[in-house]
Amino acid sequence: MKTLRLQTLALLSIALTLTSSRALAQGDLTPPGAPAPTMRTLLQIEPRTPIDSTHTPGDADSLFKITAPGSYYLTGNIVLSTRLGAVTKQVGIEVAASQVTIDLNGFRISGSGVAQSLSGISVSSTYKNVTVKNGTIAGWGAHGIKAAGVKCSSFQDLCLDSNDDTGLSAGDECVVRNCRAVSNGTNGIVVGSFCSIVDCQARSNPKVGISASTRSIISRCAVGDATSGDGIIADSFCSVDHCTVYNAYGWGIKTTQRPTISDCVVDSSGHPDQNGVSGGILLHFTGTVKHCVISFNLVGIEILGSSDGGGCVVLENEIDSNTGGGIDVLSGGNKIDGNTIGFNGGPAIRTHTAGNLIIRNHAVGNNGGASDYALGGNDTFGPIITGKGLIASSNPWANFQQ
Repeated sequence: MKTLRLQTLALLSIALTLTSSRALAQGDLTPPGAPAPTMRTLLQIEPRTPIDSTHTPGDADSLFKITAPGSYYLTGNIVLSTRLGAVTKQVGIEVAASQVTIDLNGFRISGSGVAQSLSGISVSSTYKNVTVKNGTIAGWGAHGIKAAGVKCSSFQDLCLDSNDDTGLSAGDECVVRNCRAVSNGTNGIVVGSFCSIVDCQARSNPKVGISASTRSIISRCAVGDATSGDGIIADSFCSVDHCTVYNAYGWGIKTTQRPTISDCVVDSSGHPDQNGVSGGILLHFTGTVKHCVISFNLVGIEILGSSDGGGCVVLENEIDSNTGGGIDVLSGGNKIDGNTIGFNGGPAIRTHTAGNLIIRNHAVGNNGGASDYALGGNDTFGPIITGKGLIASSNPWANFQQ
């Protein structure tokens, strides 16, 4: 009897265990929803818009036209060709919107020398905040990029080659970085005020290599072969630093009021013409030139006359082997301090107006006649030491002549 009870209890325990296991094994019988997509959409992969006849069709004066803000890119080269033998007056890409970015994707926009073609990229001054980057614009009948008056724009990693007018023109508050303007018909790079031009090259643009309006920065640029004009033109309150200028027909660096020029190399520039003599650096009212090398020009540095000059600082430059004089001063109130001036065809320093301060300069081997320092009686200057051997003067402001 006892054995039977134990067997009955055991069977009940097993039955309860099986029932409980089945209850636990059952899940939600509601079927799941559709599987979520595992692939990204084409828009997620490439959110930008291609520049082509489908997405950015042109009109009578443009191959392609951008009319809405956004990011656009090239998928291949653009080449302008004459249609049915007719003269083609078209731009490559016309931008008719603000807030536009164009990535050339390493491709080339070519005018291919077509007669009366217009600019490679053209943006009306009505618009702003336009970026163009990463490609070549060449062979157009007008500008490479025509964006004069377009504010707050950016131009990066571009080659502007053999366009009939200016390589790149832009408006105020723009950035031009790592661009090359080569063999364009007039100017290389021309920008408005409050701009920065950095790490750029401009060569064989006959009129002007690089030009910037007021309060702009030109830094780490190389300019050469402006065969009928100036290498760099910097307007009022501009800064020019760590640039090289070679073989400008006019001035290597030409400034207006209150510029600062530092750590530049200017050589083989200047030409006599009906407008007078040009040369290495032309300095205006209260400008500063410091730590520059100025060699083999027609004139080294010229400080303009009283209406435009005066109050300038010429500090610790090396000025040598220029055809005329080293520093020619046409105004008063200037400070010329600590320069090494050697082997020039005229005096090391010549002043034409009284009231200048000339101290701590070193003149050697110049063709200045009796003295390398052709100074006025009302200038203030340290003693000029000409003897060899031990320096007898203890005056810390002394100038030296050898």
